[in-house]
Amino acid sequence: MFFVLELDCSNGSKLALVADRPEDFASQLVGCGDFDSLRLIEGLGPHYTIDDALRAALNGSDAALVAVLANPAIVIDPEMPLRLGRALLEAPDPATVGVITGKGTDRWGNRFSAFYASAEPQLPFCRTPVPVTDSASDLFILARPLLERLLARGALPPVESLAGWAVLEGYLEGCVSYHSPHLAAGIYGRHLPRQAEAHADILQDLIGKRVVRTSVAALDGTVTLGGVPERGQDTRDWHLNPRADLDRQMTSAILPHCRRMSLSIVTRTQFSRPHLLRRLLASLSRWRSDDLDLEVVLSTDIDRARAEAELAALRIDFPALTLVLAWNGARAERSRVRNLLGGIKAATQDYVAFVDDDDHVHFQALTILSTTRFLGTMPVVFMDTELRKEGWVQAGDGRWVLDSATAHHRYPAGGWRNMFGGVNQLPICAGILPRDWVVSQVGRFDFRHDYSEDFTLFLLLLQSADLPLILDVPRPFCIVSIRSDGSNTVTEEDRSGWVKDISMFLHDLHIVNSLHGEGRLQTVIECRTPRLADAPPVPLPASNPLRRELAVARAENEALRARLADLELQAYARERAEAPAAG
Repeated sequence: MFFVLELDCSNGSKLALVADRPEDFASQLVGCGDFDSLRLIEGLGPHYTIDDALRAALNGSDAALVAVLANPAIVIDPEMPLRLGRALLEAPDPATVGVITGKGTDRWGNRFSAFYASAEPQLPFCRTPVPVTDSASDLFILARPLLERLLARGALPPVESLAGWAVLEGYLEGCVSYHSPHLAAGIYGRHLPRQAEAHADILQDLIGKRVVRTSVAALDGTVTLGGVPERGQDTRDWHLNPRADLDRQMTSAILPHCRRMSLSIVTRTQFSRPHLLRRLLASLSRWRSDDLDLEVVLSTDIDRARAEAELAALRIDFPALTLVLAWNGARAERSRVRNLLGGIKAATQDYVAFVDDDDHVHFQALTILSTTRFLGTMPVVFMDTELRKEGWVQAGDGRWVLDSATAHHRYPAGGWRNMFGGVNQLPICAGILPRDWVVSQVGRFDFRHDYSEDFTLFLLLLQSADLPLILDVPRPFCIVSIRSDGSNTVTEEDRSGWVKDISMFLHDLHIVNSLHGEGRLQTVIECRTPRLADAPPVPLPASNPLRRELAVARAENEALRARLADLELQAYARERAEAPAAG
C-alpha cells in the first residue's frame, strides 16, 4: 500500500513523500525519534494506484518537490530523512527541475547509482551531481510543477517506467534531471525490474510523435525515439506539428545550471609545420563556442625572438583567438616534457587540454564541453580521439595542400579503464582536465625522461588520491594526423627509445616514487580485468593451417572453461546470498 508523508527539512523547506510500504509501516514510525521530522498525511489501501498517491501528496502538502519510494524493498534507515534534506539543499529552482534520481545514466551512457541492492550488489562511487537522460524508479524526486502537468494529461505509465518517462518529458519542457548522491539507499533484494523493449515502446508511444528521430542513452541500452518522414508520406502533419529536437532540448535545459567552462589548449610546437598549426588554429577559431572561454598556449623551446615573431604573425591572422606564448628556454633534451609542463604552467583557464600542432579539434567538441560543469562541478573529462592517415602535397606556389585523408583508428574515451594493463590507451589529447588539480599532481613527480610522457602523465593522474569524477564522452575531441613523410614521431620504425623511456618512467612512478601505497598500485593493476584474464593466450600461428586451427580451438576451449567456472562461482554466490538466514 502507499503512504503519503511530509518531511520537515533542516533549512525550513518541506518534502512530500510517496512510499510503497507494508501495512505496518505507520506503526514503525510511531515513537521513533529518528523519524520525528516525518508526518503521516494519508495511507492508501492496496486498490489505489501510484497516480492516486501522487495526487494525494499534491493535495496534502504544499512542498515544491515530491519524493517517490516506489520499490517496497528499499530500506528506510534512520539517516534517510537527513540525506533527503541534503538533496533539497542542493536542488535548483523546482521550476527548472524535472527528476532528481538515485540511479540514472547520462547522455553519454555513463551510469551512476547511489543504491546498494543485496541481490544485485554494486558499489556506489559518484559524489557529484550529473545530468541524466534516464532514471530508475526505485527512489526519485519529482518537481511539483512538472508532476502537476503530467497528472493533468491523464494516467501515468507503469511505475517501472515512470521516472524515465518523466525525465524526458521534463527536458521537452525545459527542465533538467540529474543524479544526486544524497539519494542513497539500501535495497533488500532487487531493483524494480524494467523490461527494456516494453519501456522503449512506452516512450515511443508517449513521446515519439513529438520529437525528431534521436537515440537516447538509457539504463538498459540505447532507446531510439521519434521518426522522419518516409518517401511518399504526406508531410503536411510534420509542418503543422513540428517535432522537437530532444538533444537540443537537453542541452538548453542543462546549460543554465552549468558553470561557464574556461579552457586552455596547450600546443607544443617548433613552428616547423605552419600549414598544420594554422589548420589547428582555424579549427579552434571556426568552432569556438559562445558558452566557453578559450585560450591557446603555444609552448615552445625554439629561439625566443623567432617564437615571438611567429606569435605576432598568428595573432594577426587569428584575431578571434587568445594566443599565449610559453617559452621554455633553449631547446635541449626532454623537449616534449619541457614544453608540456611549460604549457601547463602558462595556462590560466580552469581546464587544460593538449593538442599537438599537427592535429586539430572536432567541430562539435567545444560545444559539448560547455555543459560538463553541471552545478559548478569540475570532473575529469575523457573524449574519443580519431586517427586519420593523411597525405599532403606541395602546390606550385609553395602551399601545402591536403591530398588524401582516410580514417585509421579511434581511441575511445573509456580507454582509461584499461590504462593499468601495460599499454597506453589514451592519446595526450584525450583528456580535458582541471588545471589546478593537474598542477598539484605534476608538481609531485619528476618527469626525468621524454618519450611516453602522455602515458606517464595519465597514470600519475589516475592514481591521484583526490581524483575527481571521470566522465566518458564518446564523441571526438581531437583529430590526430598520421603521416608517412617522417614528420610523425608515432610512425618511427625504431621504437627502442620509447621502450627505454617508458620503462624508466614506470620505474620512477611505481617503484622509486612513494606517492602511492604499494598495495594501492597492486589493487588497481590486479583488478584491472576479470578472472578471464588468466585464460591461456592464443599461441602464435603454426605454419600448418590445420595445426593453427587446432591451436585456436584449444585456446577458445580453455577460455570457455574459465568462463564456465566464473559463472558457476557467481551462481553459487547468488544462491548463498538468496538463501534464508539460519536459525
